[in-house]
Amino acid sequence: MFFRQDWLMRQIDMFIQELAHLLGEEIPDPFSAELEDYGTAGEADPFGAQLNALVHAGRINEAENLLFEKIGDGDHHYIKQGLDFYALLNQKSDDYLELHGFSREEIREGLEDFGRVYGIDLK
Repeated sequence: MFFRQDWLMRQIDMFIQELAHLLGEEIPDPFSAELEDYGTAGEADPFGAQLNALVHAGRINEAENLLFEKIGDGDHHYIKQGLDFYALLNQKSDDYLELHGFSREEIREGLEDFGRVYGIDLK
């Protein structure tokens, strides 16, 4: 089980990096401390701060729903926040995700849906 989750985490990380490259965004290393606190500046990125707060409060489904409401039909303003959101989720432990009704599979599926909104099929 651990090997499968480790493999899935690496696959999600590669999806994030590929999407960032294709969409022309730069994101921090997915396992850096910088990502853990993304969006906390608040004033500089209030939407990122809102997503971050929801994730840290365990309201992951709510955060993902909010992200998809904002991006709508492909609003490019939210690309970085979406990539950071999925990278942050991928950093969370399986126990944390499970405790809050989310899974690593859902991260991968959400990331694929996110890519499709911007015209990129990650499958």
